[in-house]
Amino acid sequence: MIQYLLLFSGLTLGLVLGMHDSANAFGTAVATRVVRFRTSILINSVLILLGSLFCSQTIMDNLSRLALDTGIRAYETNSFYPCIIVLCTCVCILLMRLFKLPFSLNQALLGAMLGWGCFHRSNDFGAAVLSHLHFPLAWIVTPVVAACLSWLLIRFVKPMISEKMTSIQVYDWTIRIGYLISGALCAFSIGQNSAASIGALFYDPGSHDLFANPWIVSVFGGLSIALGVLLFSRRTTVSMGTSIAKVSQMDCFLLIGAAAIAVLLVGNLTAVPVSTTQALIGGVFGAGLAGNAKRISYKALIEVVISWLSAPILAGLLSFAAAWLTGIIS
Repeated sequence: MIQYLLLFSGLTLGLVLGMHDSANAFGTAVATRVVRFRTSILINSVLILLGSLFCSQTIMDNLSRLALDTGIRAYETNSFYPCIIVLCTCVCILLMRLFKLPFSLNQALLGAMLGWGCFHRSNDFGAAVLSHLHFPLAWIVTPVVAACLSWLLIRFVKPMISEKMTSIQVYDWTIRIGYLISGALCAFSIGQNSAASIGALFYDPGSHDLFANPWIVSVFGGLSIALGVLLFSRRTTVSMGTSIAKVSQMDCFLLIGAAAIAVLLVGNLTAVPVSTTQALIGGVFGAGLAGNAKRISYKALIEVVISWLSAPILAGLLSFAAAWLTGIIS
């Protein structure tokens, strides 16, 4: 029974992640009608699943170790704890979406895990946090790398592409192919980087069942994300696409490609699941610097940073309250 609950929890996380992150790959392309929605969900689903096949086992090991360090046990007496962590994460995401604030599921999940550990592992909690400081460092580096790559692509690659555009037809085909390539790369990065987050809470290399196989766990994560894309991504894709469509069409597909490369680089080098949403916003910032720095809204940038910090804090407070309630009930 517990195993089914754990699988359902992982499926829930995957559905939410697929619904939200699918817009990062093709939101603008769909909103501007360069790419059809059906085409976007097909490419999204296939490339996310393909990316999960190459999911880093080190990322999954790091997340699984964090779950142990914070007192979350999937196969011991209190094996329902991971389900509570997922519930707190989903409630946090629901509240963030209600107030239309940007968020990262990976960060909200980590915040929920740390909130739980703060209650159950109060004696050695500080040491556990210090041993995982590379998580927030990777999250800080990701948008910075995306901004730098976006600036480089727009300053040096964009002029070379523009020289080849001799007609409207060539321009249209260039924009369409650019969106398809960058969107596919972004979808692959989501599957390769985020599939580990889905299965980390029930991944147990010491057991003798399917949960001990990292490949099966990562593929399950990829399938659940792809299912979220297929079922729930339409509204999110269109709404998020229009929110970042203020940059030019060519700048947009270049910054999406830069964000995807940043996620793949930082995620694999640090073995930490990073946020494609943060990488994308970093790419927008880099595009603004490459064009005209005056058009960047630093007020909006500060609001985004505050929202990023709010998600893990809110999830941590929810899981801390849940840990307190389960302590009273038990």
